[in-house]
Amino acid sequence: MKFHITNLYGTADVNRFAPIQDTAAVGLSLGFHEMAIYCYPAAEEEDGRLTARLDGIISALEPNDTVFLQLPTGNGLRFERALLSRIKAYPGVKVVLWLHSFADPTYSDRTALISLLNRSDFLILSSSKLYRSLKLEGRTEIPYSLQEAYDDPSLVSVSDFLLQEVGEQEAEGGFTTLFQNTGITRGYLLDGFGLLYPGICGLGAEAADLFLPYPLPFYVSLGIPVVAIRGSEWEPFVRKWEIGFTVRQPEETRRRIEELDEYDKKRMEDNARCLHFLLKSSYFTRKVIWEAVEGIEKTRLFHPSCAVEREEASQEARKEVRGAE
Repeated sequence: MKFHITNLYGTADVNRFAPIQDTAAVGLSLGFHEMAIYCYPAAEEEDGRLTARLDGIISALEPNDTVFLQLPTGNGLRFERALLSRIKAYPGVKVVLWLHSFADPTYSDRTALISLLNRSDFLILSSSKLYRSLKLEGRTEIPYSLQEAYDDPSLVSVSDFLLQEVGEQEAEGGFTTLFQNTGITRGYLLDGFGLLYPGICGLGAEAADLFLPYPLPFYVSLGIPVVAIRGSEWEPFVRKWEIGFTVRQPEETRRRIEELDEYDKKRMEDNARCLHFLLKSSYFTRKVIWEAVEGIEKTRLFHPSCAVEREEASQEARKEVRGAE
């Protein structure tokens, strides 16, 4: 039994597909086999040529293997449905669908995407709110895990960036950082706070909450605490790792910063720098891969066919014992 993970090639859209390529690199470091997918105009391809292409992608697949299929592939739902069908045609194969982005341009047909996800054996998502959204739209009860944050092994020192102070009004607008000064020491910003407000990365408030991990690697690489809106999907992560504080409204941020004592601020900065090490080490990706593998093995263990196989093996063992006696 082998583990496979899909990887993307032939695309210049780094921001869109970098998390998929980084995740594939982690899987390969764990001994997974790569399923290489090239981005191309799949919608224009004839069925026969598409089938031949898919057979090449899954050529190393064998019965009872496990496949981590990362979405989106950039080739559209027709390609992804066909690929999943070819994979599932192998007996005993389990599929983990890893949904990196629900707001991809190729996912305008939400119903078709839900239908695709419902064919998986396990699902990896970025937030519990995304899972609830999928469930409301028809997602069936299938085991899943949440990726707490997106790792970034390529994180560089903040000294590689040109930093400037921003005003309070500008800072409240979205994906930016409230710098109190631009001093740098040992590769970290001396002072400042990362703002996890609705509208980060230009996604809009709803999408930002569904894909909460994206800005964290940048803020953590600065070695600064973060500020999250209370009740958002960011709040549990910020509290768990003690890397900042929450506010009811963005307007409270300035006051809370001024009231924060040096001890608590230093503790938050130290925690952010420890988290930086975990992100560079791909901790969260490895963790969720392990959870998915464990979940898949449980489905194998309690599958009816496995029960029959265990009973047959038990009977054979009893026969051997009686023969030896």
